[in-house]
Amino acid sequence: MNQLARSLGVVAAAMALALSASSCSPTAGNPHGSPQSQKALMTPDQARQKLLTLLDDSMSDIKPPLKYWDAWPESSEQDGGYATAAQNRYIMTKVSKAKFGALLGLLERSWKAKGYSIESINPHQPAMFADIPGGSSVGITIGAADNIAFQVVVGPIPDLDSHDAFGIPSPQPTMSNGDPDMIPKYDDPFWSSDQPAATPSP
Repeated sequence: MNQLARSLGVVAAAMALALSASSCSPTAGNPHGSPQSQKALMTPDQARQKLLTLLDDSMSDIKPPLKYWDAWPESSEQDGGYATAAQNRYIMTKVSKAKFGALLGLLERSWKAKGYSIESINPHQPAMFADIPGGSSVGITIGAADNIAFQVVVGPIPDLDSHDAFGIPSPQPTMSNGDPDMIPKYDDPFWSSDQPAATPSP
């Protein structure tokens, strides 16, 4: 595996780990402190719909909108006899390094306005994670290749094998080594430009 693929894999793994840890907290998004396992289980179809809804919601204030593709959802076993479901959304619009701060600032304001609780912001390896009311989580990570990924985690769902819970994955973009194609390809007059410009407030 080449250096680029390794860096992309590390970013994706770190994002998944941070989000899973947040979503599995017994009190995450739950003011009464009840564990996830005490909630009514969602079916995989319900979880998949919720994942897409939350991904759309988390990006709804980004203007101009970013092009993307959605990875296949996966489940992850948790203590307590249940699982969580996660889905990555890979951004295909090229975002200039000069606009990383504008993007994260816009999302921070937007997420707070939606009632999300910002859990951590990392300005050095640009990333931001938040808890969503109801026990879900969302995060955005910017990788070494200026690749951007969102991930949402929801639950609980039945503890099923991660490759079986959501059926057979549909064909998805991959790089020559078989890894997901996370490299942005499309220029945007605003996001791809190094020129500073005001971004809309949510």
